[in-house]
Amino acid sequence: MLGIKILHIEVIRMTNSSEQKNVYGYIRVSTETQADKGYGLETQEQAIREYCKNNNLNLIRIFADAGISGAIGDKDDLSSRPALCEMLEILNGTNTIIIMNTSRLWRDDVAKVLICRAVRKLNGEILSIEQPRYSLYTKDPSEVLFNTLMEALDQYERMTINQRLSKGKTTKAKQGYKPCGRVSYGYQWSYDRKTVEINSEEANIVKEIFNLAFQNFGYQAIAETLNKQHKYNKEKEWKRNDIYRILKNKFYIGIVIYQGEEIHGKHEPIIEKDMWDAINNK
Repeated sequence: MLGIKILHIEVIRMTNSSEQKNVYGYIRVSTETQADKGYGLETQEQAIREYCKNNNLNLIRIFADAGISGAIGDKDDLSSRPALCEMLEILNGTNTIIIMNTSRLWRDDVAKVLICRAVRKLNGEILSIEQPRYSLYTKDPSEVLFNTLMEALDQYERMTINQRLSKGKTTKAKQGYKPCGRVSYGYQWSYDRKTVEINSEEANIVKEIFNLAFQNFGYQAIAETLNKQHKYNKEKEWKRNDIYRILKNKFYIGIVIYQGEEIHGKHEPIIEKDMWDAINNK
C-alpha cells in the first residue's frame, strides 16, 4: 500500500507578463486511485504544467497530497489533507486552483461542501482541466446539471471499480489464496502474486516463537529472548503484541480468514496444527 506524504514541488515561473493570471496547482493520489484511470502524481503534474503553458497562466506552485483519500466522511474537517490546507491558507482573490478534475479535490459530498465553501470565502476559483465548463459561481442551470452529471459519472465509475476489485478479492479468497495486502511475517508474495511463499529466514523465527511458547514461555519472555538474536523485520525490537499476533494467526497452519470465514489456503503451512492447537488451548 502508498504512505502519507506531503510533496512540495519547486516554484515555477512562466513568462513575466502583466497579463498572466496567477494560479496554484493541486494534485492528489490515494490507494483507491491507483486503479482509477492511472492518475498518478506525475501525470497530474505534467497535465497542469502543460495546461498553464498553453493558456498563458503563471503557475506559482503545485501542492500535492500523496497517499491520502479524497473522502473525509463525517469528520467535518480537512485536516487529513495537509497540502490542501496549506494551499487554502495562502490562496487569495487573485489566484485560481488548477486541478486535473474535481475528483482530485473531493471524493464525497462532505469534502465537496467544505472545500467549495473555503474557496468561495477567499474569492478563489477552481479550474478543472478535464471539466472545462466547471465553475464554482455558475448560475446557468444547464452548467450546474452538466457538472453534477460529470461528478455522478465519476462516482459511478469509482464505485464500479471498487465493486469489481471486491469481487476479485472474494473469488481469490474462496479459492484459498490470500486476496491482497501485506502477508504474515514468515511469508512473502510469490513472483506471479497469485499466492504467497515461505520466507525461510522469517519462517525459522516463527517456528522458534512457537517452540518457546510450547515450553511455556510468556509473550514478554519470548520477545526478550528474540531481541537477543533477531530484530523484528530486521529493524525494530519485538514486542509482546507482536508475539501474541503470531501465536494467534491461523495463516501459519494453512488457513485463510476472509470476512470471518475460515478457508483452507493454497499456501504452505509453517506450523503443525497440533502444535498450534496445543499452544492456543492453554
